[in-house]
Amino acid sequence: MHRALSVINHVKLFIIFVILLMLLPVGLLAYHNKPDGYNGMKWGADISTLKNMKYVKAEPNKINVVLYTREGDVLRLGNAILKSIEHGFFDGKFFSVTIKVANLFNYIALKGAVFEKFGQGTEFDQLSERYYWDGSTTRITLVSAFDLS
Repeated sequence: MHRALSVINHVKLFIIFVILLMLLPVGLLAYHNKPDGYNGMKWGADISTLKNMKYVKAEPNKINVVLYTREGDVLRLGNAILKSIEHGFFDGKFFSVTIKVANLFNYIALKGAVFEKFGQGTEFDQLSERYYWDGSTTRITLVSAFDLS
């Protein structure tokens, strides 16, 4: 009888462990090579300390967000040819990067490079080309403007 209760308790603990494991976000398990910035620029860097930054525009719907490009940035990531790399600054502090491509072919190449570097990520839903990776300092979001859904 005592042995049967011990087995039951072990099974219960195992089931609880499996349930807790399932509750972890999939992106947390799949995300590797977590960046603390982009291309040598650390999150939170002040725009005044960075060189070769070229003003693009202020975001009209976001207060205190200004976009810049960086002269000399290589417009290539893996096999993808990039249309632009925009660096976002909130109150003068670096907080985001937006990478744009011109066509579906380069989006597919970009997606391949991101998957290779960071893992598969988590899909927002199965009907769109939208993925994310959550880390302790960085959230990466890959969104296709070429969605067919």
